[in-house]
Amino acid sequence: MKRIYVLFAALGLTAACAVSCNFTDDYNIDEIEPYADVEINQEPINVPSEDFLSTGDTDTVMPDEQGNLSFSVSAEQAINTKVLLTSGKPFNVPGEVSINNTADVPEFCKNQEEAEFETARIELTLANSASEPILVNASLVIDGTEGEMPEITLPANATDYKVELVANEDSKSSPDAVWYKIEGPLASKLSSFSDKGITIKDITVELFETKAFRAEEEESVFSLAASFVAPLVFKAGSVIKFDVDYSDKLLDVSEYNITVNQYEIYASVTNSFEFEIDVTGSSTNGVSASLASPIKPGSVKNPVTTDVKVNVVSTSEVLNLEGAKLHFVLTAKQRAVIQKDQKLDIDMKSIRFRQK
Repeated sequence: MKRIYVLFAALGLTAACAVSCNFTDDYNIDEIEPYADVEINQEPINVPSEDFLSTGDTDTVMPDEQGNLSFSVSAEQAINTKVLLTSGKPFNVPGEVSINNTADVPEFCKNQEEAEFETARIELTLANSASEPILVNASLVIDGTEGEMPEITLPANATDYKVELVANEDSKSSPDAVWYKIEGPLASKLSSFSDKGITIKDITVELFETKAFRAEEEESVFSLAASFVAPLVFKAGSVIKFDVDYSDKLLDVSEYNITVNQYEIYASVTNSFEFEIDVTGSSTNGVSASLASPIKPGSVKNPVTTDVKVNVVSTSEVLNLEGAKLHFVLTAKQRAVIQKDQKLDIDMKSIRFRQK
C-alpha cells in the first residue's frame, strides 16, 4: 500500500520522522517541560482513495464518468459453441462460466464481514445466431448457494446482447438496461463476493415458441460471458475492516535523551470519504496507538475537518516498532459511495511527550 507510512505518522507511531528533522536543531529535549507541546513543522499530507484503500494497484477497480469507483471482475473463460435448436427440446450447452475471486481484488473487498455491496449485479453478454429467439436457462451459484437463474429471452440474430441480473432496480447500470431480477437467497448473496465466487452451470437453450409460432430445427452459435460488477456503494451501517502490515519503519526516541512510554500527537484531518474512520495501531513489542475520537465523515463536495488526538503508549521505555499494524474501521453512517477524488488531508500540529 503506497504512502501508508504517512498514515502511521498521523497515528503518532512514526512521529519521529516528522519531528527529528527539527527537534535537534530547535529544541533541547532535556529542557522540555512535562506536557509541553512541541510544534511539528511538516507540510500537510494528502492520502487519495487509491492509496488509502489500495485501489491503485489493480485494474478491477475503475471510475465511471461521475468518478464513482466500481469493483469488477470477469469470468476467465466464456462459452462460445454451436447448439442444435429443436422445437420443444432443450439443448444442453457444454461447459460453465465461473467468476472467481482473484489475487488482484482489493483487500477491503474481501470477506467484508458487515459491509455489503448495495448495488451489485451480474452482467452477461450473450449471442444467438439463429433466425428465431431462444430461451436461456441455467443454475446460478453465488457464494456456495445454488438456485435457478432467471429465464432469459435472447433475440434472434443477437450479438453482444447485454443482460443484467440484479437484486433490485437500483442495481441497474441505466434505466434502459435489459435486466432480470434474482429472487430468494441468491439475492442476498449477490451483495457480497467471497472466495467461492459465482458460477453459471447446467445451461440449456431452446427455441422460443408461442401458440402462433412453432419453429422446426435450426443450428445456432451461442455464446455467454459474465462479469460481477459492484459499484462501491455501501448501505447505512456497513462496516469495512482491514489491517495493514507496517514492519519496515522503526521509531526510537532514545536519541532525544528522554525517557518516555507515552506521548500524544495532535493533528487536523480533513476527510472527503463518506465514512466515519477510526484507526488503531499495534506492534508485537507492545507499542499501541489509538485516536481519542473517530474522524468525522465528509464528501468530495463537502469535506469535513476533525481535530484529532492520537494516544501512543508503550509497555517499554523505548518506543521501537516491530511487527507494526494499522487497524482500520470505516463505518457508513448513511448510504456511502467511494469516489476517485476522495482523500484524507492530514496536518500534524504538535507532539506532547509525557515525561516520567
